[in-house]
Amino acid sequence: MWLLGSSGYSARLAAALGLPLSFAAHLAPENAVPAVELYREQFRPSPVLAEPYVMVSVGVLADDGESEARVRAHALSHAMLRMFTGRPFLIPTPKQADTLYASASSAEREAVDAWTSRIVYGTADRVVEGVNHVQATTGADEIILVPEAHSPDALPRSTALIADAYGIPDTAADKAA
Repeated sequence: MWLLGSSGYSARLAAALGLPLSFAAHLAPENAVPAVELYREQFRPSPVLAEPYVMVSVGVLADDGESEARVRAHALSHAMLRMFTGRPFLIPTPKQADTLYASASSAEREAVDAWTSRIVYGTADRVVEGVNHVQATTGADEIILVPEAHSPDALPRSTALIADAYGIPDTAADKAA
């Protein structure tokens, strides 16, 4: 059993119960380091866990180039804005996102920009650097990648680029061969 959270409250509760903490940094990266530190400071051993154990999620999107990745991340951010404002979670195409951004209020543009900054995006090497930075700054025992993409086609491409950059073998391709 894990406690999933994105705040100091979640970290304190996991620590008090002696549970592993799964921190949703893909939703609240600014809270990750303080929450993980709080969890480790306040951790009490339990029958479940003798020492603190942390998993941190990271929103990721890789593409062949930095600008392409930013365009795709920006499109996803519009869907997050819609969700947080009570509208249906529809992910626009990058072209639709540009149109939406141009007609958005300054507050909406700030929200989209803020959400885009929460995603570790870029070339696969850049994503690996960003993920490794999150691991180093949080000291996470495990990292869980949350692939962020604007389309069903972009998702496996992004995931494959990141897997290749980490040197993870494609076991599906190996089995087919």
